Amino acid sequence: EKPKPVPTPAPAPAENEATPAPAPAPVPKPTETTTVATTTTTTGSPTQMIIVLDVENVDYAKLKSNPPLETKFKNAIQGDLATRAGLGSDNVEVELGPGSVKAIATLSVPETDNSTEV
Repeated sequence: EKPKPVPTPAPAPAENEATPAPAPAPVPKPTETTTVATTTTTTGSPTQMIIVLDVENVDYAKLKSNPPLETKFKNAIQGDLATRAGLGSDNVEVELGPGSVKAIATLSVPETDNSTEV
């Protein structure tokens, strides 16, 4: 019977050599798909525009388990949408939902403004 080969251990680094740290894994950038639905409420109320953003490559469960990060995430969406729509942040409400992450934003457009301009 043939003798079985014995594995040879890898050589240990010299005492003064630092072991290089592994490179960090690349983090994919979130991508988004946008769906817009417009709802007009009764006279005297602001027009509401609902925007649904599908933010991909973000783990909803992990985001929900980290309240400070969830708040920053919602605030970033709120601020960006408010700026793009020319509204104050108070006029944009953001809720998050599962599906990568769904950001459902409701923009309240004052009646004096033309919602088609938003």
